Amino acid sequence: MSRKRANLFSGADITRKIAMILIAFAMGVVVVFAVYKAINTPEKVTKDRISAYARAYYEDYFYPKVKNSVPSDNFETVMRQYAEEGIDNGRVSLRQLMLHNGGKFSNELDAISDYCELDNTYVEIFPQKPYDKSDYRVNYKYSCKF
Repeated sequence: MSRKRANLFSGADITRKIAMILIAFAMGVVVVFAVYKAINTPEKVTKDRISAYARAYYEDYFYPKVKNSVPSDNFETVMRQYAEEGIDNGRVSLRQLMLHNGGKFSNELDAISDYCELDNTYVEIFPQKPYDKSDYRVNYKYSCKF
């Protein structure tokens, strides 16, 4: 008796196998999308954006402005005062963060204003010793729809 070898690529079997592969692929895509959405919630994305605005405000705008306008022998004294009170009287609104430096993030105003109030969401930025560009602490105060 001779044994027939099954042809893996014949008729209905191939159609069934292709359908199973497509279903498995679709399920994989759904799982990846669900995980991505769970990790990147609107709240997380918004908070990450606000953090980036605060970093740019301090590191690219505020710090260089103070560093270039204050004599070097008086720099630490000025920064110590900001460290105690916070910059801009302790409150920098989301609107200020986005519009500083010639409107650096103004193209994102509409998108973020769907989630947060631009004037009631703010950060408190406090320079920290040794008062380098990356030496600061930020407190976030959100007035957002999360």
